[in-house]
Amino acid sequence: MTGGADKEANTEGRQALQAFLLDVASLEELNPWLVRDNIFEILNLAHNEIRHSTMIGWLLDPMESHGLHGAVLEHLFQYVASQSLVDDPLGFKLLQMDPVNFEIRREYEHIDILAVNGRDKVLVAFENKIWSGEHDNQLRRYQSIIDRNFPSYDVLRVYLTPDGAESSNPDQWASVSYADLTDIIAQARSGAQLTTTAELLIDSYIDMIRRNIVTDPELDDIVARIYRKHQKAIDLIIKHLPDYSELVKAKVIEWGKENLPSFASESRPDQKGSWFRYRFYTETMLNLLPKTSQTDAWDGLTFWNYELAIDSNRSRIKFNIQLVFNESSATGNRKSQLIETAEYLRTAPESPWKLAGHNKRDRLYNIFLLPETTMEMDPRNVSPEDLVELDNSLNAGLARIREFETKLEESDWYRARISQTPADTA
Repeated sequence: MTGGADKEANTEGRQALQAFLLDVASLEELNPWLVRDNIFEILNLAHNEIRHSTMIGWLLDPMESHGLHGAVLEHLFQYVASQSLVDDPLGFKLLQMDPVNFEIRREYEHIDILAVNGRDKVLVAFENKIWSGEHDNQLRRYQSIIDRNFPSYDVLRVYLTPDGAESSNPDQWASVSYADLTDIIAQARSGAQLTTTAELLIDSYIDMIRRNIVTDPELDDIVARIYRKHQKAIDLIIKHLPDYSELVKAKVIEWGKENLPSFASESRPDQKGSWFRYRFYTETMLNLLPKTSQTDAWDGLTFWNYELAIDSNRSRIKFNIQLVFNESSATGNRKSQLIETAEYLRTAPESPWKLAGHNKRDRLYNIFLLPETTMEMDPRNVSPEDLVELDNSLNAGLARIREFETKLEESDWYRARISQTPADTA
């Protein structure tokens, strides 16, 4: 493009932006979605799956102080029965349940939420997915856990997603959308005597879901009309939006250099595509899975590593701490050791790790997350508060790994294996 064409394009761009900014009437239509303060949005929790599960668990719990008692469970049972999401005998039984008899458990053997009625032998299991999908036969594994620990219970399985998507096992898991959930909560809230604080929290949560998670037809229509009218200006704004992912990466690198040398025996940053990973190893895990003479897919010699992982794109920056095993190119003893260790992390009660990914083809990976360290940020608006939360997640994750490794070293499983581990396990 010549200098004259550049100047003409810039002039057109400025004119488009000016017209957009002067179109006050169109922009004011967005005010109902923009001007309301919301505690969940202020704390940047709108897209945090774990925080949603915590809030939902609180709302479901009849013994909590919100004043809803068992109303959310009661309306949930009415909904699944009315929509024929369960077979008739179970639906009829649920409608007769006193929800006050349910106990809520969070992250029970990595299942997001369990509602357990020991008196009537009824269980409700929730798998909550916001922007992630299923991994490694999650639902099948959760069913095995339920069958093992609650063998005589009638079970309602709820697969909760923004749009009510079907699970990999739709005959067993009832699909419920976040729109359905907000209606259930709103119905429960309408008939309850709430404290001022509970009212604020519940109304803010419903409002946040409707603004951030589910589709709002009225808002979609307004945004579409504004975009059609000012497409050139909006495209120009999007093109020049700042990207703060480098700031987040720099923060992780700075934290790693400051905190990992006293804990990790070795660490190194690595960038591939949209993923940035700060990989590190510890003596405890190296005693279990020492270096080999083989080179793994990450240019290392272990076929495993801890990672401070950042996945960034135009819509979000996602951070978590993970422990990854790569069995794809390992052979002999090392391959069997990796598979055995991954299985231990999946099933050991003291394990804080949640399986998040498993490649089912010939290339085998097991990816475990520390759920409490997961957070998401807006790449166009990373705030100082986001960086403080990131620092807190890093510190909490390191403390959790220390605690995990202490318990691991004390376990008979670990002691038996390090006594058998040869110097070279290639």
